[in-house]
Amino acid sequence: ARYLDRCFADSPHHVLLHDLRLRVGHETAQIDHLLLGRHFQCCLLETKHYGGQLHIDARGRFDVYYADGRHFSPELQPLEQSQRHARLLRQGLAALGIAGRLHRSPAFQHVVLLHPHTRADWPTQARWGRNAGILKADQLTPDHPLLAQPQGWWGGLRGWLNQCSRTTLLDWGQRLLAAHQPEDPYRL
Repeated sequence: ARYLDRCFADSPHHVLLHDLRLRVGHETAQIDHLLLGRHFQCCLLETKHYGGQLHIDARGRFDVYYADGRHFSPELQPLEQSQRHARLLRQGLAALGIAGRLHRSPAFQHVVLLHPHTRADWPTQARWGRNAGILKADQLTPDHPLLAQPQGWWGGLRGWLNQCSRTTLLDWGQRLLAAHQPEDPYRL
């Protein structure tokens, strides 16, 4: 969180929320970090820290190998988890009346952030999807390509038409915080 706070806490173009837990129907999304952008972009940041050697294949599958011979592969892979969160967040935003000027769902980016000291290897030409990536936390900056305005003429036009004020962006953040459902209702 401190790497993200350093880059985005005072950003005029983003609102950063940590540990957001939203309940939509009978499902819950526990979003590690959500970065809302002024072009109605939602960047879902899934953070991971493993003590072993992390291997990520071309499909984004995580496998962790430990020195003592143990192996761990998460049942729900991080990029899949982020896509599930996006589906629930899309519904939650609609329920809260949060919409861009075009009244469409936001553009979603999925980023898995690894601790900077994580020992990891992954293919350089991996294809995880147009709006997905895996980075070490200290590599994410406000001008990183994964956070850029949507590409192409339609993406650029859509981003420009959906652009909102800082006040609106802060209002969206406050509404999402108000919808936060702590795991333990007695702990705020």
